Amino acid sequence: MLLNNLIIRKNREINILKGMLSARIEEREVIIEKIKYVMEELEELIFIENEFKRKIKNFTMEELSQYNGIGNNLAYIVIDGTVYDVTGIKEFVNGNCKFPLGKDATEVFYSCLKGDRDTLRKARIVGVLKE
Repeated sequence: MLLNNLIIRKNREINILKGMLSARIEEREVIIEKIKYVMEELEELIFIENEFKRKIKNFTMEELSQYNGIGNNLAYIVIDGTVYDVTGIKEFVNGNCKFPLGKDATEVFYSCLKGDRDTLRKARIVGVLKE
C-alpha cells in the first residue's frame, strides 16, 4: 500500500512538472532535469514493488494450517486476505485475544483488537490467501 501511494505521488509530481513546461519556457532545462529525476525514482519504486510481489506467496488454507506455531512451526494468520507472520508477537501469540494460528483471524482481529493497525504493523506480510 505504501509503495502504491508513493508511485501515485510521483506520477502526480510528473504531471505538475509537465504542466510547468508550457508555462515556464525559460526554465525548461531545469524542469526537464526534475522530470528525469522523478522518473528515475518512479522506476526504482516500480522495481521494488515488482520484487515485493515476487516474494509474496499465495497460500491455500491447507498450506496456511501448517503455520500454527506448534513445535518449530512459525505462526501465521490471515487478516482480510493477507497472510502475516506473527511468530513471537505477544499480542497475537500469547495475548488476551485467542488468535487462531494457521487460520483466518479476521474476525478476532476486528472484535478483540478493534482493527488496531499499529499492532498489525508489528507483523511481517508473507503472502496472500488464494480464493
